[in-house]
Amino acid sequence: MPRQRIAVFSGPTATIQNTVPLVTSNKARAKYGLPLLTYADGAPLRFDHLRPQRLAAPVTVYVEQFSAHPLERDASELYGPPDGYIGRDGVPGDLRLTLSGRCRGRMRGRWQSARLAIPSLAMGDFNFLIKPVELDASRAALMVVDMENEFCRADGKAYLGQRALDAVQHAREMIERCRDLAIPIVFIRSIREPDAMEFQTFGQSPFLLRATQGVEFADGIVPRADEPVVDKHSHDPFNNTELEATLERLGLRPGDQTVMVAGVATSVCVLCAVVGLSVRHFRVALLTDCSASGTERAEHMTYELLGSRAYSYNVALTTSSAVSFTSVAATLATAPI
Repeated sequence: MPRQRIAVFSGPTATIQNTVPLVTSNKARAKYGLPLLTYADGAPLRFDHLRPQRLAAPVTVYVEQFSAHPLERDASELYGPPDGYIGRDGVPGDLRLTLSGRCRGRMRGRWQSARLAIPSLAMGDFNFLIKPVELDASRAALMVVDMENEFCRADGKAYLGQRALDAVQHAREMIERCRDLAIPIVFIRSIREPDAMEFQTFGQSPFLLRATQGVEFADGIVPRADEPVVDKHSHDPFNNTELEATLERLGLRPGDQTVMVAGVATSVCVLCAVVGLSVRHFRVALLTDCSASGTERAEHMTYELLGSRAYSYNVALTTSSAVSFTSVAATLATAPI
């Protein structure tokens, strides 16, 4: 059985800290005649210090009431219940946890257990925030990147597995939602020629070849006649393509519109699309449930990069279910019939 850890919420922004795997303290070691834990110089450890630990959601958390400061209990009437929590899908929910008042629900004595999802603390060493986004439907667009058979079908040469299939399903739903709101949609498709430098010079195994099934859109991803499809020949959808002209033709202006991005692979072509939009001063919302890489680790690496200061000023990480739209009536009123 793995040794347990203790999570500690502390600080003005409720930082989550965590102990190293629990070991017998020096106090107990001295009591039972065991060798003491020591520093590098041989001196006994003065205490078992806390270490920062990012947690993967969901976790079961036990919270002791009024435990942050000895004087909290004396002013218990000043403390109200928490406002709520943000789930893995980025949607606020009710928090089944009481930090003040008398015992209630599943609480026993001064303790209660609650199931918490903590999206801002990702797996391993990655740190990112998935959050709700509210968009003006008249100032939004959707970009669908590389959702092709080569990546999203089992016989594809670069098949990304179930993660891609799940992303396609969510993307299909978001596409229909955008169509209902007359939100423009742009589809990006990767195509390669047999003599591409990628293959001839750098030795990459040929894939995404023109006129093959691999470059057809995945099942259910079907652009309409009035929805532009931009072909690209590298990871970058802006490199020697018509994408910038297409965005301009659709009336999408930097600094004003928000482009939601879905597609595969999150860590490759989707990343290039998001960064390309960001450096051209568009607002960007990456729909994490509508995007996928072959592994969760690759996705989380991308989320942390885009959540960093370099991009977070105009890039948001969200999910399709966490996106809400305003000005819907005005959008529909001006939509072509």
